Amino acid sequence: MSDSQHESASPALREVVLVDCPDEVGLIHRITGVLADHRFNIESNQEFVD
Repeated sequence: MSDSQHESASPALREVVLVDCPDEVGLIHRITGVLADHRFNIESNQEFVD
């Protein structure tokens, strides 16, 4: 990458999404579908069920 390309490239934004709700069938599918619709990329996923 040239210096001019490097200077104009913006760093990737990173966000943490925390969802706290009752467990149900299809929940992960629905959540990831919303993120995909908005062109988010999921780099890591952790699930915890009480």
